[in-house]
Amino acid sequence: MSQSQAGIRASRFMLGGALAVLVGVVMAVVFALQPWRSCPEDDVAAGCVALPQDTAGMLLGLVVLGTGLALLFVGARRRRQTVSGNRTA
Repeated sequence: MSQSQAGIRASRFMLGGALAVLVGVVMAVVFALQPWRSCPEDDVAAGCVALPQDTAGMLLGLVVLGTGLALLFVGARRRRQTVSGNRTA
């Protein structure tokens, strides 16, 4: 694989990682704040008790966030190896 192809592949890892981090953060925040919920004992929706589906959604968001961070890390390492010329197949 040429250096330019390896650089493009590293960039794709980093782009995918950045998108996954963004989606994961949005999912986790939305499920933590629960804007669709209303409960009689509290004024703020985030104070309502989380249902199992809400917890699963927030956990999924955190998993997507972690996956995105891992992709960013791998892409950055590959980019560094490609730029420095130390890429071993």
